[in-house]
Amino acid sequence: DAPDVFTTFKNAVEPELATRVNEVPGTFQGKKTESKMRVRRCLPDVEEGSLPLPADLEIPDVEMAWADLPYSEAVEEPVPTEKAALQFVGGEEEALKRLKYYLWDTDLIAKYFDIRNGMLGGDYSTKLAAWLTLGCISPRKIFEEIRRYEKARTSN
Repeated sequence: DAPDVFTTFKNAVEPELATRVNEVPGTFQGKKTESKMRVRRCLPDVEEGSLPLPADLEIPDVEMAWADLPYSEAVEEPVPTEKAALQFVGGEEEALKRLKYYLWDTDLIAKYFDIRNGMLGGDYSTKLAAWLTLGCISPRKIFEEIRRYEKARTSN
């Protein structure tokens, strides 16, 4: 039963998130001593070339251009706007760069609960939703990285 609005879900889940999960950071200030929530760790990264592929598999070295997309009628390529808080670029590498920026490069995550409802600018929230939606980064990866940050620096 998913609620109609995110706030209802968030209010139900946040008390569990503010408790011990897998490992407790030294900066943890929560009141609970245990949680019913369990999060499986991410699988290890796969090294390039380590997966066995069929010997006869041909992988074309092609990068698609906008004009190659199969539209029934011509569609103009979107032009980035300067009004955007961020210029989104797809892919896992860009999602990981954003996560690193928000946690390790700027420590913005330490102020997240104070600034998360700000609407303007690229630093008022993680802005990871687009990458999450497209599967470029997993919630587990974000969770693990935040826990690692909390252990090394501080929790919020």
